Amino acid sequence: MTHQASPHAHAPRRARKKWLFIGLAAFLVAAAVAWFAFGKSKIRPEEVTVARATIVETVSVTGRVKPASDVDLAFERSGKVNRTLVKVGDRVAARAPLLELDASDLRADLRETEAQVATERANLEELRRGARPEEIAVKEAELAKAEQDFANYYTAALVTVEDAYAKADDAVRAKTDQLFTNDDTDTPTLTFTASDSQAQVDVVELRRRAGKQLVAWSVELRAVRASSTPSAIRTLLADSEIYLALARDFLARALDAVNASVGISASTADTYKTSIGTGRANVATATTNVSGATQNLAAQALVVAKSKSDLALTKAGATVEELAAAEAKLLQVEARRDAASAALAKTVITAPFAGLVTKQEANVGEIVAANETLVSLIAEESLELEAYIPEVDVGKVTAGDFAAVTFDAYGPDEIFSVRVARMEPAETVIEGVATYKTIFHFANSGVTDVRDAKSLVKSGMTANLEIETDRRENVVAVPFRSLRERNGGWAAYAADRSGALTERAVTIGLRGTNGEVEITRGLDEGDRIVATPPRE
Repeated sequence: MTHQASPHAHAPRRARKKWLFIGLAAFLVAAAVAWFAFGKSKIRPEEVTVARATIVETVSVTGRVKPASDVDLAFERSGKVNRTLVKVGDRVAARAPLLELDASDLRADLRETEAQVATERANLEELRRGARPEEIAVKEAELAKAEQDFANYYTAALVTVEDAYAKADDAVRAKTDQLFTNDDTDTPTLTFTASDSQAQVDVVELRRRAGKQLVAWSVELRAVRASSTPSAIRTLLADSEIYLALARDFLARALDAVNASVGISASTADTYKTSIGTGRANVATATTNVSGATQNLAAQALVVAKSKSDLALTKAGATVEELAAAEAKLLQVEARRDAASAALAKTVITAPFAGLVTKQEANVGEIVAANETLVSLIAEESLELEAYIPEVDVGKVTAGDFAAVTFDAYGPDEIFSVRVARMEPAETVIEGVATYKTIFHFANSGVTDVRDAKSLVKSGMTANLEIETDRRENVVAVPFRSLRERNGGWAAYAADRSGALTERAVTIGLRGTNGEVEITRGLDEGDRIVATPPRE
């Protein structure tokens, strides 16, 4: 027969287990409290030794490279572009001409007014000074001789041009006759083929043009022989230099074509070269002679002008009224001359400083308006940095402070040095923050010399600046994290052998960018303090 135990028989046993578990938990809690109260206090916190160091305060900003000087240039008057002397990327010297308008009419006006000035000045001097008839006769004889020499130079110049024409005609037509068929037509043709196709095209075109120029030259020469006026001879001399230049270009390309000839014998080619060389030498001689004749006329014109002036000075004086009238007339023509000179100067754009051309939008033959920007220039040799310093840091920065600079273009290892040059007093609000525009100049202090900066740094580059605003050498310093703010001041903490902390009031000085802070009072070199004291 089976017996079942009553459920009430197990109740005392479960109660005993419950109290056993409660007692065990209480013991564990008490042990934990004792460990935290007594055992943990024996673990010493991390410490640092108070030492001397250099504390540096810096301000970090981002800036941009810009030229110290830049300018947009335009003509003060409208006109047709005659010459473009620069292109984008050219480096130019100060006062170098950049663009030029057609000014032939203004030059003529200036020459006319200069001649009037010379005449009126001579007249005035003639009135102011009298002279004996013998002195006047001597000066008149000198002037007559100068004018006769001038006339002889004109005659000689005409002979020189005739000889130059003969040499050019022989060089173009006779010396290169074997190179062409249909020489003096609109379609001359080379008698051989050249491997240099451009030379072949050029020499044919130049032969066609040279033939036409010789015809024009001959017509002009005949007309001048008939008139023999000084102005016509001067024009003929100028035109002759143009004709000779074309002949010279033609002969040069003819030699290029022969040098690149295909299908003719070496001896034939040598014969061609010899003939062309003779023609070139003759044309060169003719060019020299024509240029010399032009110079002789210009020099003799000055002699004549001087003789006229001397004669005027030699002649007798005049009344006060006549002198006053002559002086007024001279002032009048001088004013016209100055106005003509100023107008002529406005037809040339010159560089106000040495720099780099960043814009050039004029084309030869183009009509441009006054005050239309055509050329832009930056002073490449005078770059500077521009940065905006927030108001929270602006009080730390002063003129003369150095800054280490890196550029995105060269990476963090290429360090340059700049110095604060000036700071604008007025604020510039950027994204709601007041900032102050600051200009930096490259300086000979740092890793990279300023000369390297000029060759490496370009306008528009982004710059990362670390401005050194203060520095303290060999001062007592600790990590700032080892201090706690206490009662409006600062405190450090020293630990005894048991790990208990003792508070020490300290006075701080400069806070460095690297996390260290200067201690001016409260700690000495060699003291040990807790590296990271607990926060309350």
